[in-house]
Amino acid sequence: APTVIGDTVFSCLQDHQVRATRLSTGEVFWTTRLRSVPRAWRPRNSIVARGVHISGEVDVVGVRTSDGTEVWRYADSGTYLIPDLYLGTDGEHVAFGARGGDVVLLDAATGAVRWRRTLMRDTASAFGAPVFVDGAVVYIRQRLAFEPPDGEPIAFALEVATGETRW
Repeated sequence: APTVIGDTVFSCLQDHQVRATRLSTGEVFWTTRLRSVPRAWRPRNSIVARGVHISGEVDVVGVRTSDGTEVWRYADSGTYLIPDLYLGTDGEHVAFGARGGDVVLLDAATGAVRWRRTLMRDTASAFGAPVFVDGAVVYIRQRLAFEPPDGEPIAFALEVATGETRW
């Protein structure tokens, strides 16, 4: 999904490109082709935080909003993160689910890992984007339908500062 900040819309295109377009005129500021990834790139969502447009499916990638230069990349052992990668932000950090039932928190400006926390060691998938509220990241995982207890969603709240479980 596109992200709008002020008079600029940031779009992730299926051909591995990110584009910044002026809403008022339709003028394209910049288009950046990201390094090749091993499959079709169709990000579920994208966010902007600390001057960086952040999107991802195979890797999570941050590009500078002013000119489209790639400033950081988070790769999870060269494999896909999770089938339904949704990103959340509080304006300073980026949170998302990673392979193996983990949640990862990155610094939005630098891509530095703040913490990585294992929640579930199974094949569960994300259930929407993580939400930041009152110093916590709320993240919902959903077990697959064939897993007991019948695809039930499970919510977690993790402390932004430490990654420790609040509930």
